[in-house]
Amino acid sequence: MAIPMSISERLNSADNAALTAPHLHPGVKKVLLGTYTVPPLVEHETYCCDRGCGECEKALLEEHRAIITSRAGIVQERHFSYMEVSACCYARLGIWNEATATGEECDYHFTAATEQEVIPHATLNVKENRL
Repeated sequence: MAIPMSISERLNSADNAALTAPHLHPGVKKVLLGTYTVPPLVEHETYCCDRGCGECEKALLEEHRAIITSRAGIVQERHFSYMEVSACCYARLGIWNEATATGEECDYHFTAATEQEVIPHATLNVKENRL
């Protein structure tokens, strides 16, 4: 089993767009571990990008956490999580307070997935970030 990079290492990597995973066949079991979310906004707050793009919307980034292969190297299982990131460049989110003209980093909260939780991939704004 491969040891995945941490989310912070991957998001801070200049080469994170170039990360690739082994080809995944349709029969590969996909296991959702959970979702990293940011707190909801209150009055006079907007989400902003940590890279300085300015005000932005949230998007979901699919983080490949582990790839399980057979001894022959065939991918059997892929563990992943979702993370809320900026829609502009898929960086970490910050919060800008318009009333005080101050910005702050978002504290991410991890919510583990349940067996009943089903997230239809086609209905989300999801970008994959692969190992």
